[in-house]
Amino acid sequence: NYNKGLTAKLVQSNSINWKINDYLSYRGFIGIDVNDVTEDLFRDPRSGDGRANQGLIQALHTRWFIWQTANTLNYNRTFNQRHRVGLLTGFETNQRIGTSITAWGETLPNHKFNLLSAVAVPRATSASFNDWRMMGVFARADYAFDDKYIASFSLRSDGNSRFGADNRWGTCPAYRDWE
Repeated sequence: NYNKGLTAKLVQSNSINWKINDYLSYRGFIGIDVNDVTEDLFRDPRSGDGRANQGLIQALHTRWFIWQTANTLNYNRTFNQRHRVGLLTGFETNQRIGTSITAWGETLPNHKFNLLSAVAVPRATSASFNDWRMMGVFARADYAFDDKYIASFSLRSDGNSRFGADNRWGTCPAYRDWE
């Protein structure tokens, strides 16, 4: 009996921060995550786990690729030592693409045959593919007078390919002020 698995994974991210001038800065980010997983299960027809099925074999292969980006532009400035203004705008995206294949069967000629192609009774096979994407845009404006009276407004809108065609996007505004 065995249950063997092999996973290959690659994760990478890079970012850049750029101070354009004393008031304006840019930040960019990109990241990827790649996975490849293979699993093989074998139940010997002579063992307790495999005897009832005269041996059992299962194979699974899953692969996915995820990427993500984020970009922001940030502006901060104080005027006349009393008026502080902050503006931020940004854009984010990500995508996940994945596949999965599973097959299993039973009834092996003997314990030396440990490949899926050796089963006399194939039981099930399945495969899946998914590909979804998400994108978001956002902005925030902050104002402070004498660091005593403060107001902040933000707006974010996100779109997702997994939502229905008429409801792909959602927008969330927010406002706050305090003394």
